[in-house]
This record gives sequence, structure tokens and C-alpha cells, in this order.
Amino acid sequence: MGTHQERDPSHKTMYYYYWNVESFWGTDGIGLEQSYLKVGTVGTGGRKLYDHSNPDIRTWWVNHGLEMSQQEFSDGVFTDNTISRECDNQACDLETTDKSIMVRELAETVRDDDLDIGNYLRQMIDGGTRFCMAYADGSYFENTHFSPGNQNDLERILVSMQLAREASWKKVVMWTGSRRHCGCGFNNPAFPFCTQVTKKDCIPQSCAGFVQTNT
Repeated sequence: MGTHQERDPSHKTMYYYYWNVESFWGTDGIGLEQSYLKVGTVGTGGRKLYDHSNPDIRTWWVNHGLEMSQQEFSDGVFTDNTISRECDNQACDLETTDKSIMVRELAETVRDDDLDIGNYLRQMIDGGTRFCMAYADGSYFENTHFSPGNQNDLERILVSMQLAREASWKKVVMWTGSRRHCGCGFNNPAFPFCTQVTKKDCIPQSCAGFVQTNT
């Protein structure tokens, strides 16, 4: 792949920098200050949580996201963990939390030839962050069959179908994560496809789509 100006628009593989909105994943040398982190509480995977009430961390987070999106071989930035869980059960306005405002600022600031893709279409709580689709370039699917806990199996499927429809209206749709729930896990792409159900160190035939990442 070349620079932004040299990219072949027909190329099938795109590269995004991963940027978590909730917690710090431990990368050194990117300007993080300890005052940006909450004390005495952790987030996903035991990682330190960002203190979104601190305006300095919001400025730093947006600026570093922009820097990543502008790297030579970058097609954009991928923001994960975008939900404001404190707003579950309509406890607050999802769209106006410090976290949501920070996510929107990055999405609206990336260059026109870069993409902002995020974890926006999940119904984990009160409809998730699907409102971000109004200004983002797309979303990905992860665990779309999950629900807030008040839906039967049929309703979960119907809601996931609606999420798929919404995502298809945007520029980019990424399918990820759910392979684990289809029995595919983290299959080694170097393995051959299984010829028997009980065979080990092979990829189940039903998982072919998950390992053919360039199609």
C-alpha cells in the first residue's frame, strides 16, 4: 500500500489504528499523563479507565486519534468501547456524555480521505450508540445477538437484523468478534480445513468465511 495520495481505490485490505475510548491499553510514549486515569477502578480486561471528566484527556485522546489516522499506511481510526454504561436504564443522556462528545469530535475531525469506524451498533444498553452512525463512516458487528436482558431469542435476532440494515446504509461494515459464538474461535489460518468433525488442529468447514479475511 502507498500513501494517501497513491492508494489504489480497488485494494481489498484496509488498515485502521485501534483506539479504545474507555481504557488505556498500555502503549508507551504517546503523551499519556497519570492524571488522565481514574484511581481505584478498572475497565475491560482490568485496564485503567480514562477519566472523561478531565478536559485534558479528551483533548489528548482526540489529537492522538487524529495522529494515528494520518499515518502513511492508515486508512483511518477504529474506536472501540464507545458506550457510556452509566446511562443504562435512561439514567442519563447517552449523546451528551463527555465520552460521547469526545467520540463525536474525533469522528467529525478526521480528514475526508480517512475513515472513522467504531463500535456503534450494539444494543447492549438502551439501543447502544447507534446515534453515532449519523456522523461516523461505518460500524462493525460484535456480539450483536446480545441484549439488555429483556428480550427473548426471537427479538434479539430481529434487532440484530435491523442493526445490519442500519450498518449497510453507511460506507463500511466490519464483521468481527461473533466468530467465537459460531464455534470458530481464533482459528489458525495456516491450518487445513477439517475433513472430520472430531479432527483437531484444523478449521471447521463452517468457519471458512471467518478466515478468508481478504474476500
